[in-house]
Amino acid sequence: MRAKRLSQWILTIVVAMVLIFGENAIKQLFFTEKTPITVYAPESMQSAFKKALSASDLSNCKIVMTDDKSKADITVDYGKENDSRYMQFAFSPFIIAYNTDDDRFKELKNAEILVSSEYNKKLYEIDFLEVIDEVIEEGKWKNLGVKDIGTIRLFYPAETTEYWHDFYNFMLMTVNDGKYPSTETEMEKAVEYVERFINSEYTEAVVDFNERLNRTDGFCEKCFYVMPEATAKQLSNDKSEYVRLLFPLQTTYMYYYVIGNTDNGKSVVNAIKGSDFFYKLKGNNYRSTEYYELGDVYRSVYDERDVYNLIEVPKENFFTGNLSSK
Repeated sequence: MRAKRLSQWILTIVVAMVLIFGENAIKQLFFTEKTPITVYAPESMQSAFKKALSASDLSNCKIVMTDDKSKADITVDYGKENDSRYMQFAFSPFIIAYNTDDDRFKELKNAEILVSSEYNKKLYEIDFLEVIDEVIEEGKWKNLGVKDIGTIRLFYPAETTEYWHDFYNFMLMTVNDGKYPSTETEMEKAVEYVERFINSEYTEAVVDFNERLNRTDGFCEKCFYVMPEATAKQLSNDKSEYVRLLFPLQTTYMYYYVIGNTDNGKSVVNAIKGSDFFYKLKGNNYRSTEYYELGDVYRSVYDERDVYNLIEVPKENFFTGNLSSK
């Protein structure tokens, strides 16, 4: 009897809604199939982008991630700074992720591998060029002023990852005394410098940082990991690992771009402007022109900050060609 009364109440409510709102409105509310919008994105950005899109007006759309770039309504990509069709929507500064041991931190400060920030003396930044020079030569921790814990292992993004394009530009800037090469001579010297770094027995290209952290038992005190800030924070959160973010004296951004490939895709991309899309990205560790600042988010992440020295990489850079001598 109870179930029968409940069914009668539901039927009464539905009939009342039809009379008030009309049959078509009820069908759209409960029965209209949502339009699938396929999105292709780099693996590291997939989750954050999908969550951010949920803040846009997508009541009649269903977001579906795809591995087929050629069939995507929306493409999220990188290295598109010289393609005006794409909209830059997110970025993350390159940092050096490290162990949170306070003793190692103090030793690096005493050796002036870590120095006070130009903008905030209470914050410390790593002289990454000193580290690069060391791994090119002997690769010993004691040469960086740290107690003898053996040789340095420095992990960096592999050429097959989405990070490579912007990481390489970050390296070119770093080895060129903190400014992006502006002449052919500077570029040739910087490229040769970076090649020595890559060929060092103390450095290793990483395809999957998640897998690598499993092998090093988290952020090990013997290892440096070069990656975007967002990646370090996400790894720390996903793996319940503590990490210290060492911002370089100068850094550059890992940039992400988006384009709508179809009419539906273009409509969705246009809809993210003026929505909570960028606020959602901020909650997933990505900065944007809407939200440059992230603030302190995780208890497991040491030295989070919004203060750092950014070096702009020109659109006509090493990867897009057309570098003019000056």
